[in-house]
Order: sequence, then structure tokens, then C-alpha cells
Amino acid sequence: MQTIVYPLASLLYISPLFSLLDGLAVLGIFLLALALALILTRPTIPPREAQFIGEIIWPVLGVAALPAAFMIFQLLPLPTVAHPAWQSTASALGSPLPGSISIDEGATLLVLCRYCAFWAGVLLSAVVCVNRARAGKIYVAALFATTAVAALYILTNLGSSPANTSASFASEQRSGDDVLLIACFGLILSVAFALMAYKNRAKGDSVLGRLIPTWAFGLAGAAVCAAALLRAWNGPTAVAICVGLIALALVALARRLGLLVGGVLAATALIVSLVLLAHSAGRSNLDITLRFAPGTQTQFETVQRIVQDEPAFGTGAGTFASLLQLYRSTEDRQSHDLRSPFVAVVGVEMGRGFLLITLGVLSIASALLFRAAIRRGRDWIYPAATASCLVTAIVLAFAAPTDGSPALLLMGATILGLGLAQSRSRTAQ
Repeated sequence: MQTIVYPLASLLYISPLFSLLDGLAVLGIFLLALALALILTRPTIPPREAQFIGEIIWPVLGVAALPAAFMIFQLLPLPTVAHPAWQSTASALGSPLPGSISIDEGATLLVLCRYCAFWAGVLLSAVVCVNRARAGKIYVAALFATTAVAALYILTNLGSSPANTSASFASEQRSGDDVLLIACFGLILSVAFALMAYKNRAKGDSVLGRLIPTWAFGLAGAAVCAAALLRAWNGPTAVAICVGLIALALVALARRLGLLVGGVLAATALIVSLVLLAHSAGRSNLDITLRFAPGTQTQFETVQRIVQDEPAFGTGAGTFASLLQLYRSTEDRQSHDLRSPFVAVVGVEMGRGFLLITLGVLSIASALLFRAAIRRGRDWIYPAATASCLVTAIVLAFAAPTDGSPALLLMGATILGLGLAQSRSRTAQ
């Protein structure tokens, strides 16, 4: 049954190539490859494993289906809640239009496809990683993928990679934002790998040691990802990666001191980090979703107006770029290419209520993964690394944008599925 690993592992090993390219064609190829991997994996799932993972993943997928349902709701022709832009368009054309919440239905549909692809990747990863031996192999593949993306980013910026002749992330800020988050994931996975290799070596029980005899791969991966992060280093990025690494260390400490002490220490570290970040930002006039992003306050005046005008049901997923062009003046378009933090984009596109609920759900998910890591036995590092990556992503979402590139979707889905699958012990049943 080890052949169940091959489809997902193959996707991970070629995923760094997705970071070199951009466009709908690349997204289409990625979706096709992901669908093929799911089809090839389905017949190889043992029945007992399918039953076990179903108890974990189906409630999660049930919650994840709610945002997808909301995106579909934004696409429906509902004149009573339609965005006012449709009424203006109808007046200009001189003919009635049904209208919808989304001001760009094509962009919303594209985001819905990306969202469904992400959770399909989570399901694929969870099914594969329910077995601890397979989880180790997928972990190594994910570590390789994140490290390779960071290495390609460094090489392209140094001008020593042949990829610099293409439309790569080195020449576009939009792709570099996703690479920044991937490098954060890679650094956390590398540190966790080193911790796991050391503990397994000390106990004489090496699961990943059969694949890599030493933890040099983890140290090398950490160095490469750290070098990539240094090229785009700023205060929010430093806080995000520090919070993730501190959370990982606190899980190890909590396993010795107890759940209560570890939880208090983790919550205290997170609160202190956010307070320090807010104090260093010093932009209380901006909305909370913009306050932590790097840049001057003048640069965010346009986005501030968009955030203040955001409807209760949003403007439609994926529509922020179109909305920004409507709000920006000619001088703004010529002066700078503004990149808004992810939480601000979600708040505008989906509504402030949706954003608050999402942050609450992600915080609860992080706490549950940390709790699982503290209670787990020798495989505690998997949910711990996943929770640390999730916390890092939450903090970084207040400072950086993301475009949901295929590489980021696959790596994020793999890490989350791995953590969910290993959050419970099969031997305890």
C-alpha cells in the first residue's frame, strides 16, 4: 500500500516549478494534476484507514464548505443584496440587470476553484498521511518543496538561475509574497524536522532517519529558508516567524510542564508579540486590517476608503483588484503598485463579519492542533509543526498579501492535511 504515497509526493517534488510560472494555464494544469492524484489515490486507501480519517476530516470539510457556499451565494442573481455597481451599470446601459453581490463574477468563480482545490489537497494529504510511515515521507517531500522554492527565489534574485528569463517571482512582487509565506513554512518545517530527528536518534527509533540518516537536511533547509526571508525582511515578517518558532518551542516545553502551563505561555507569547507589533506600527488612524502592513500611511489612504465602504456581504471573492482600480486616482496608479494585506482583502471581498468568524475558527483550529500535539506520543511534531505554520500564516496575513499560487495551495494543503491526520493516534482506538 506504499504506492498511495506516489501521487502526492510526485506533486510536491514538482511543485517548485509552479512558482516559476504564472497564469490561468498553470492553474489549470495544477488542478488537472491534483484531480488525477485524487483519482489514483482513491483505490489504494485501506478501508480501516478510510474509516479512521473520515472521523477526523469530514467534520473539518463540513466547516470548510461554509465559505464555499457563501461564495456561491455571492454569485447568485439577487437584486435585493446586489452591489450598487450593478445598478449604475444598468442605468448606463439603459436595460435592467439582475446583479449579484460580486462585482466580478468571473474572479469570484476563479477564487472558488482555488478554494476547492486547496481543500481537495487537504483531503488527499490527510488520507495519505494517516499512516505514520507515509506521513514521514510526505513530510520530507513538503520540506524539500518549501526549501526548493526558497532556493529558487534566492538564485533568481542573484541572477544565477536560468529562470530569470521567464516571468518568475523575482520580477513580480505578487509572486514573491507567496514565496515569503512558503519560506516561513519551510523554516518551521526544517526546525521541527531537526527536533524530530534529534529525539528519534536519542531514542533509537528513527522513522525519518531511514530516509535521511542525519538532521543535516533540516539544518540546511532552515538556512536556505532563512536566507530567502532575509531578502524581504521587515518587522511584521520577523514577528510572524518568531511567533511560529516560539509556539513550536512552547509545545515541546508544554509536553514536560503540562497542558495548562504550556497554553498560558503560548497565549502570553502571542499577545505580547501582537502588542509589540501594534506599538511599532504607530498608525492608529488606519483600520486594524491595515495597521501592521509595511509602508507609509499615505500609501494606504485609498485602501482605507475601500475598507470603510465595504458592504456587509462584501464585494465578491477575488474582486479587490478591480475595486482598487476604481478607487485609485491617476496619480496613485502611476506612483506605486500598492499591495494590501490579506486580511484587508478578505474583509472587503467577503465582509467584516466573515473575516472575524474566519479568524476565530483558525484560532480555535490552532489551539486544537497544539492540544493534540501536547497529548500525542512520538509523532507529536506533526500537529505541532502544522499549528506553528498556521499561527505564522495568521500573523503574516495582517502584514502581507497572497495570491493563492498553485505552489502555495499545494504546500499549505499538504501541511494542514498532515497535521490533521496525525492529530489523533490510531493505536489509541
